[in-house]
Amino acid sequence: MAMEKYMVLRDSHTRSITAIGYNPARKEIAIGYQDGAVRCWEVESGKLTQSSNEHIGWVTDFLYWTDLKVLFSSANDGLILVWGASGGITDKIHLGFPVYSMTINFRWHQLLCGSKAGIRVYSLDEHKRSGHVINPNAKYVAKQHTDIVLCILCHEGRVYSAGFDHHFIIYESSYKNNGKLHPMLINYNAHEAGITCMVLARDSDLNFWIVTGSFDNSVRIWSIDGKLIHRLNNFLAPVSSLCYCPLDNTIWVTAGLSSACLLEPKSGDNVTESVGTFQQQEEETYHLQIVKFVPELNEVIGTTNRKRLIVWKYNSSGCVTALKSRHSIESICYTSKAPILFFSGANEGTITKWERMQSNFFIYSKDEYLLRNARRDETKIHRLATADKNEHKYLMKGDKSPPINQIRSIGGRPKSAIMKLAFVECLDLLVAACEDGNIYVWGFDMAAAEELRKVELEKEVDFANSKFAVLLEKNSLLLREGYPSEDANDTVNKRVANFICQHILIGHQGSVTSLVVIDRTHGYNGVFLVSAGWDRKLRIWNLETGELHDIYHHHAKSTSSSTISASMNGDVICDGVILDMDYSQTLNEIGYATSESLAFIRTFSLNGSEMTLKNTLSGHHGDVVAIRWNPKIDKWVTGGEDGTIRIWSSTGLNECEQVLSAHGVIYCMTIDEINGSIVAGVQNTIKVFDIKTYCTVQINVGHSDVVKGVIHIPQRNQYISCSCDQTVRVWNAWKPKIPRHMEKKIGN
Repeated sequence: MAMEKYMVLRDSHTRSITAIGYNPARKEIAIGYQDGAVRCWEVESGKLTQSSNEHIGWVTDFLYWTDLKVLFSSANDGLILVWGASGGITDKIHLGFPVYSMTINFRWHQLLCGSKAGIRVYSLDEHKRSGHVINPNAKYVAKQHTDIVLCILCHEGRVYSAGFDHHFIIYESSYKNNGKLHPMLINYNAHEAGITCMVLARDSDLNFWIVTGSFDNSVRIWSIDGKLIHRLNNFLAPVSSLCYCPLDNTIWVTAGLSSACLLEPKSGDNVTESVGTFQQQEEETYHLQIVKFVPELNEVIGTTNRKRLIVWKYNSSGCVTALKSRHSIESICYTSKAPILFFSGANEGTITKWERMQSNFFIYSKDEYLLRNARRDETKIHRLATADKNEHKYLMKGDKSPPINQIRSIGGRPKSAIMKLAFVECLDLLVAACEDGNIYVWGFDMAAAEELRKVELEKEVDFANSKFAVLLEKNSLLLREGYPSEDANDTVNKRVANFICQHILIGHQGSVTSLVVIDRTHGYNGVFLVSAGWDRKLRIWNLETGELHDIYHHHAKSTSSSTISASMNGDVICDGVILDMDYSQTLNEIGYATSESLAFIRTFSLNGSEMTLKNTLSGHHGDVVAIRWNPKIDKWVTGGEDGTIRIWSSTGLNECEQVLSAHGVIYCMTIDEINGSIVAGVQNTIKVFDIKTYCTVQINVGHSDVVKGVIHIPQRNQYISCSCDQTVRVWNAWKPKIPRHMEKKIGN
């Protein structure tokens, strides 16, 4: 859901562009120039359709009248031209004074023109009783302004105007239809310099704002009653143009740069860095001058100082937000508890926590946690032996790490890429599988959360003692020293607290690529983590105790010393590297994808020797990089480097029911939790496949490098993806279209 550059027209004319308009009847973009020329281009092809030089002065504005389907053009030569549906000029109205801005008051069928030192009101005459479609005799002239009125607009019977005299004026139109404008509010110093542009903004909640820009390098946002809400003074040059794009709820501001500054009107925040429209744009030699949103096209039209015309088109499958990181991102996960957080893991050992701001949907706050902080001090690690003398568990008392010599390295530096992330909801733990073979378990700083709870408690006690002591009895419960804590408050306090590394689980002999969390909701008495990776071994950890629970091995329990040794070391479960893993609660099965072009399905058990092989899924012609259980259809789904997604029969046989072609290498995959569609990261795009029709129903384009992870957040119905291009992007999830007969039933 973003505006993306669609078309660029170069060298449109030899003189500067001064006005932009759109003619819906002919589907043409009209451009006015400094020398009075007017040129029109087809929207789809960008082809020049006509050129006119009827104006002899600076073209100042365009206005479309829907009732008569004509386009007005004004200039400082005092002439208004009327362009008909055929493209020709059907009328000329000589007003005798320069017209700098125009708008229509549809309530009273009037044309309002901004001129020097005033606003002139004319009657619209579609039957040409006066000889023209505009009666050239002014009904009323509002003279509250003292300089050029460059901005004028109407909203709900009110007229808003601003100009070079710094004035911002709100008029109430007369109820007698005599054309009179009664000033309700006059702000004589709305800006410190002349006001150059003004636009009306409205969000989906029907909140309205008036936005003004000025030569004083500032933008100001006003309520419809004229009260100042936000003052934004951080622009480097005078503001030349404004437009409001309701599709992504942003205000575009042009102020001497090659890209527009994007503002969120409700909060006034600058969201340019969080919206993907200008993120990948290289620095250009031009700067934007005028921007205009065309609702009929869902496009923004812009002009530059080099006479170029640029069109941005709305892409409903574009990203909502693009969040930048400093390194390539390998994995991502989220927690569904409020407030919803999601975490990304980078290839150099940084875990980033992202939380959406309440002020708007574009900006996210972030906190970073480094693995090297978890390895910093070995004195705070308590080392306990496990069943295998070569395997160890490290129970951490702080945010420190195991001894440095236990951290595997390559090329003289620790391998720290975070290959997989998983969040354990019931324990509020973040589990990070690392390239160095370790699993880092992060949790909220409970000590800090407790301190925060005590501070809030003291505030409540002080408030009760100070406000209600006179009204309450001495033994009232409201006056005691403390209050019982509530689970909701405790959860919020923990979320506000910082993250610290609580455990480091050591045992794998290579990169850990796969994690699966199995808890009490799956029917087991405890919370367990299943991990696998390049060493081809499967390990089960008890997250409540931080201990290794068991390792997959072929042999059942025995008193033989050789058998005991084998069970301690564990056995490999496949011949290739394990690349991904998932769990089916319905069948109590665990599936893992491997580099040998196969995927395997085993019965899950907390006893490693009872994890029997149930099925081998063969058919891919390359590494199987992703495997997911789809609970909507109760089938296993795999994706491979051969560019295919395979849906397997649930009969237990090696039977592929459907093969979907992704037309590119697949790097990650997830299942839409609402409709069961398959969401795959295919090279640098995200493709969504409907499980009913097996067709590609949505393609999200925006990443410039490989997509390494994608998740679905059903609470917001959004996809979150991470990529090697160092960005995390938020997308609107695919929604199946409801048939019309179903819409009628829902409406009834």
